[in-house]
Amino acid sequence: MSSNPPITQWLAQPGGVADTLRHARTTAGVTGKELAVAAGWPPSKVSKLEAGKQMPTSDDIAAYARIAGLDDTAVQHLQDLARIAEDARTSHRRRYAGGRGAAVQDEFLQLLADATSIVFFDVAYVPGMLQTADYCRAVFADGYRLHELDPSDIGEAVAKRMRRADHLYDSSKRFNLLMTEQVLRTYACEPAVMRAQLDRLQTVIGVPHIRFGIIPFGKVSTWPQASFQMFDGESVLVENLYGDVKYVGDEAAIFARALDLMWQDAVEGDEARRLLVAAADALTTS
Repeated sequence: MSSNPPITQWLAQPGGVADTLRHARTTAGVTGKELAVAAGWPPSKVSKLEAGKQMPTSDDIAAYARIAGLDDTAVQHLQDLARIAEDARTSHRRRYAGGRGAAVQDEFLQLLADATSIVFFDVAYVPGMLQTADYCRAVFADGYRLHELDPSDIGEAVAKRMRRADHLYDSSKRFNLLMTEQVLRTYACEPAVMRAQLDRLQTVIGVPHIRFGIIPFGKVSTWPQASFQMFDGESVLVENLYGDVKYVGDEAAIFARALDLMWQDAVEGDEARRLLVAAADALTTS
């Protein structure tokens, strides 16, 4: 098992541990080389800590505090940031390890049950609510393999994810389901599985309470950067290779603005169906 999963996204975010360490050093007028010498570190360690590529220990933070002249309040703030980053780093593995994939699906089902306005935007694979069982199994198998986890509960996790479709046809809810054309053309499953998945996507076109769109290849108003889900416009879950990161309030609002821009580039209805058919036809000739 890999012992050092990616942590940069939590450490290097604005106002995070790496940013705060770098600010403390530069405010003190100390170069990275000078700090490394004073702390007895190799110069590369400073650059790694300040780029978010290495989790700082309590001793590392104490060294920065001593050299940069930080007070106790600033040190405590740094320690709190480091603890939050460490919690975020380990939470996804804890949730999935030991056969927890199905339990995670239960948590997501509750989010769907509680929300009335639901957004799925995807750049990697088909939104979970629209996945066929075989396609879903391939997605789970890839994730479990990547994280070197026991795949014994994949079947149960797939069954739970299939229950998301129960909410999809609840007309009291409103769904915005948007994806890039790349999703249609990229797959880690058998062509027959992908073909069935593309057929499944056509079934939601024209459903009154479901807005379904595809962003075609080409120039866009804003770069689609990451898959995410939004619930009632108040909270956003952003997906990455390691897990989900949650944003609320003003942080969630930027995703709503990006979504508005991306819908300007999307095609719907018959034009979306044309892209689905073209992707399926490409499978038959590949």
